[in-house]
Amino acid sequence: GSGADTATFEDLTLNPDSYENGSGTSTATFEDLTLDPESYYNGSDGAGDWQSGGITFSNNYDGGFWDGFAYSNVTDTTTPGYGNQYSAITGSGVGGSTGYAVAYHGGIYGSASPPMVSLDTISGYTVSGAYFTNTAYTVTEMINGNVGFGLTPFSDGDWQMVTIAGLDAEGNYTANTIDVMLADFTNGNEFILDTWE
Repeated sequence: GSGADTATFEDLTLNPDSYENGSGTSTATFEDLTLDPESYYNGSDGAGDWQSGGITFSNNYDGGFWDGFAYSNVTDTTTPGYGNQYSAITGSGVGGSTGYAVAYHGGIYGSASPPMVSLDTISGYTVSGAYFTNTAYTVTEMINGNVGFGLTPFSDGDWQMVTIAGLDAEGNYTANTIDVMLADFTNGNEFILDTWE
């Protein structure tokens, strides 16, 4: 196909700085997703995967834990701790847009699969790119550590990276992967990604 779809998260309508967590404070229908100020949607209503721009984003919510992708318009870039896990460190999406996705691999607390994006509904298209940044929660943990989890601030030798791997129609990994460095404290570096890259 020669067409192009873009997941801008603008079709997932959110009021400024709002979230949907299934608590009844807002409604998520996937037809008209409206969220209150400073909000996010993490799948706590059990609906599972969600779509934006014809692209499906994996979501798993089980027993109070979520993983996969959530979507958000939270703008808080300074509050430390787990409660601020849905805010991009930039305070907005790419180019100042209000919406963006947040990825989390739950490990033992979530599904065994890493967060996945599927183009099944728009086959024939080619992915031309994606933007990445850290969450405010991740950055504050890297800078300050977290005594409760036994984490110290990042220091020489620490790093964090996301690896993007493709799967073919049969679910087999393709040969190419792309690494995006989220933080690098190796070889004298002190880099933490705090813009959209």
